[in-house]
Amino acid sequence: MKSFKVYLALFAFLIAFNGSLSSKLRKENTDIGTQVDDASLNEKISSLVAPSTVTSEVSSSSNAVGYGVTEVKKLVFTKLDNTLCFSDLGVNSEGIIVAIGLDGELYEYAFADGVFIVIKTDFEISNLWRVDINYDGIIYVVTRCGDTYYLDCERRWVKLPGCAIDIGAGRSGEIFKLGCEKPETCTAPNVFGTGKPSSAHVYKLICSCNCKCCDRRCKVFIKKYEYKTCEPAEKRICYWIHLPNDIIGYNGQPKKYTRIDAKFTGFPIVTDGDRTIWEFIGGDENKFKQIYQAPILFSDINDIASDNDGNDFYCTNYACYIVKGPSSEYRITDHNLNFKGATDVSVGPFGMISFIHDNDKKMYTVAKVGFN
Repeated sequence: MKSFKVYLALFAFLIAFNGSLSSKLRKENTDIGTQVDDASLNEKISSLVAPSTVTSEVSSSSNAVGYGVTEVKKLVFTKLDNTLCFSDLGVNSEGIIVAIGLDGELYEYAFADGVFIVIKTDFEISNLWRVDINYDGIIYVVTRCGDTYYLDCERRWVKLPGCAIDIGAGRSGEIFKLGCEKPETCTAPNVFGTGKPSSAHVYKLICSCNCKCCDRRCKVFIKKYEYKTCEPAEKRICYWIHLPNDIIGYNGQPKKYTRIDAKFTGFPIVTDGDRTIWEFIGGDENKFKQIYQAPILFSDINDIASDNDGNDFYCTNYACYIVKGPSSEYRITDHNLNFKGATDVSVGPFGMISFIHDNDKKMYTVAKVGFN
């Protein structure tokens, strides 16, 4: 009888030990799984822009309460030209850079030669102000008088209807603009006066046929323009459709926006030029949704951009940032440049950030010049 009690006690001990071991193993497996998930997430965040090194930076109390720690993306920027100054730039999904110089010329950067070349067109347009380039090589511009043009494959200007203060080209051919009411006469150089022009009207361009120019592979390897185009421009019908704007401003009126770009989703992103960025959501929602609000310390957004992978960027007079979440961001710094802020920014493939410096109006890029 005594030996039976001993066996019974031993059996109970083994059951309890096995349960404790199983619980411990389950906990360890759970912890391991969590660690793996966190590691993969950190790797994904760290690879948003390459090449880069993420270094921690503790946010001070002057940053608005509730905003995440600002992490620094240290990049190496290259100045693309020592003599030219620019007012705007556009980079498409193929990495082609176009820009408007302060001299009024329209330029394209020739990576093979390391210089900007003037784009020759059928006639000169004065007071060029905004520019962007579609993935297919079509260049869109806005003048300081609100006129909008695109440059067809034969390098002929085609005027689009309506008025605009900014224009953005998408990764799949979408074109969006911020509309305006154009006065009967244009008092150049800027019909919109001083300060940041704004508009509550967002439009998408619709054309009767697609128009595709030579892609980068043709330009780089064949060294000449071999265009693929649609019907003649004079027979191509284009018009703008108005997107709903249900964001209401402080004055009870629809929110006004200062800059626009197109996301890889095929819909626009906009900013009010103060501290907020919205993205248009299609489908059943069909409305603008706030995706980011900057701390008050870093308000006054000058420009926004989106890349091939859906990452959003914005620049102020103080710095440029990559949007990390609804209220946090990565601040972009540089190893060899006293980089404080930018007036205009555009992003190509592989996180290829290019911007116009706030101080000297020169253009800088992280693209590998000569190998892009």
